[in-house]
Amino acid sequence: MPWEAPVTRTRCPASCRFILGSGCSLPEHNYCLRAGSGSRPSDRLGYPKGFPIPFGDAGRACARLLRSLRMKNCLTFIRLYHESSPWVTIACRNGQKTKFCREDDMLKERHVTPAIDVKQVHYFMTLAECGTISKAADVLGLAQPSLTEHIVRLEKKLDAKLAIRGPRGITLTEAGRLLAREGQGLIDAARSLANGLHQLRNELSGTVSIALPPSMSALLSIPLAETVRLEYPGIKLHITEGLTGHILDWIERETIDMGFVYMKVATATFQAKPVLREDMFLISAPDNMPVAPNAEGDYVIEPHQLSELQLVMPSRPHSARHALESFASESNIALDVVLELDSLSQVIEMVSRASAYTFLPHAAVAAAVRDGKLALVRIANTPFQRTAYLTRKRSRLVSMAAVKIEAMITSILKELIEKYDVSATVIEERSSVN
Repeated sequence: MPWEAPVTRTRCPASCRFILGSGCSLPEHNYCLRAGSGSRPSDRLGYPKGFPIPFGDAGRACARLLRSLRMKNCLTFIRLYHESSPWVTIACRNGQKTKFCREDDMLKERHVTPAIDVKQVHYFMTLAECGTISKAADVLGLAQPSLTEHIVRLEKKLDAKLAIRGPRGITLTEAGRLLAREGQGLIDAARSLANGLHQLRNELSGTVSIALPPSMSALLSIPLAETVRLEYPGIKLHITEGLTGHILDWIERETIDMGFVYMKVATATFQAKPVLREDMFLISAPDNMPVAPNAEGDYVIEPHQLSELQLVMPSRPHSARHALESFASESNIALDVVLELDSLSQVIEMVSRASAYTFLPHAAVAAAVRDGKLALVRIANTPFQRTAYLTRKRSRLVSMAAVKIEAMITSILKELIEKYDVSATVIEERSSVN
């Protein structure tokens, strides 16, 4: 026997009557019926409880039932159940045409997350911190009855008891402790959203913080800072350098708005979008070239020859070192790293003195190559590349100023690549950030 739904009754200011709509798409058989008006109407239908009946008979029975009850001031939901489908609810009010909806949709409507007043959450957070109504009311500048009323309203909206008032103060319930734990995040998100909307109504302004790995900072930092200062004086730009691990930590702790890292970390915490793909080169002093130029005048080295060179590289946390070791493993070659230096400027200085070789993207040494202090050696027949991802925290609101800075970075990178003939490619955006 099919399960019978409970009676549903909602008050409304006008009388109610049932009109059976024509052309409904419900099956024609095997329904059981129960209508609700606050009484026991199912006994009046002429069928035993839960008895399967044709839909047409059910409709006529419903109409007869509602006429006999002569209901006033109520909205009645008549529920039909079919073996192969969820409950179907017919809503009847004010002689309007019958409204049909699936029972699972009805449940969604009845379990919609309640609208929460952030101000009331703030009041509750203050109460939880102070421990008593009187102290919290003093801190908030409210009368005690007013504060109590706000807390009661919040409890009704959440359908949960949040605090129990006692002679020595309030005691938080389990629901209250949960809200006290998570409420600050809601308040911060609302404040951040308000700030973002405020920026939409005003000229672009505010602080945007971005972290760059050293190799990208060498190419991008100064042009970006100068462009922002000239075109958007209301934006205060903060640029910092760091390694991938440090940058991800800063993003997660919301110390910065966004950063570039050389690994994709699209997770529940981070969004990552590929922006720049760079070719990696063996970097040498012009008077210390490991190979002679080919017929086209380019310097190209075979992968197996790399094992004969003494290298200076940053330590393993650096993305350049990680990329090099991955490349060496895939190429089945052993590398001779004789010195580790975690300063890009010191690595470049040592290579320029012909003391060792290193691997870096063209962008990191573009100025030195242009000035003749360093030279690029391409690796033959083997693509050695890495990709820079613009990364931010998913839960952090993106300001309009940050969106503008992101667009400027892409534009400036394109200009620099073209101007200095840098061996890199800006990746055009095809979709939103992952």
